[in-house]
Amino acid sequence: PLFVSSSTYRIKLEATNTANGLSAENVMTLAINEPPTSGSCSVCNLNALAFGTCDSSGIALVDFFRVACQMWSDADLPLTYIFGFEMNGEETTMAPKRAPFLDQLLPAGVTVITAQVVDSLGAGTAVQRLPVTVTSAGTQRRTEAWRTGVENAMEEARKAGLAGNAAQVNALAVIVAVSMESL
Repeated sequence: PLFVSSSTYRIKLEATNTANGLSAENVMTLAINEPPTSGSCSVCNLNALAFGTCDSSGIALVDFFRVACQMWSDADLPLTYIFGFEMNGEETTMAPKRAPFLDQLLPAGVTVITAQVVDSLGAGTAVQRLPVTVTSAGTQRRTEAWRTGVENAMEEARKAGLAGNAAQVNALAVIVAVSMESL
């Protein structure tokens, strides 16, 4: 990078008119913003969280996974959180939000949830990649789990649509489509 975060630079610009010899100068001090620090992000199956444990595995379209970013600090508040996911080589990023968590249904397979924390001046942390392993329901439960999963996805899409969150509606459509392929 040209400038190092949390550093201060003094820039001096001098100009001279070669025709008459007049000159002028201007000095500017730049303080380079640093991204949020000291926090962490994690992803847990909400059913496991209810029992006080964090498990990053679950059942496709049945279990909700919460990605949460905690304890981040920065002088330039408010902080925003950018969540997304990668599956089947495709990357989806949600719009920035103020809430430090996202609850998400996922398809079967390994999905990587992504999280980034950004301050009000646009300095952001490195994108954190959090893998989640999601399995299909057992043979006996597969039909029931699929019906429940589609109902869950439709309800979440309805809520996202009412909230004007088109990215979440699209993400849920991708998740259902990927889940259908895995059947």
